[in-house]
Amino acid sequence: MPTTNNNNDHERFTRLLLESEPLMLRSVVVLVPDRADAREIIQDTAVALRRQFDSYDPKRPFLN
Repeated sequence: MPTTNNNNDHERFTRLLLESEPLMLRSVVVLVPDRADAREIIQDTAVALRRQFDSYDPKRPFLN
């Protein structure tokens, strides 16, 4: 069973990601105009960000 800390991390990551997703999508669409391809890139990015979230410093911006 997940610990409360893991649940908090998951919730914090989800909130940060959802807040950041529109800006990330706009940035990717500039380079990759096909919307489906851009969404796939965002999904791959979200997975990579989640894997690295343990090393995230909350004193710094989520998007940098």
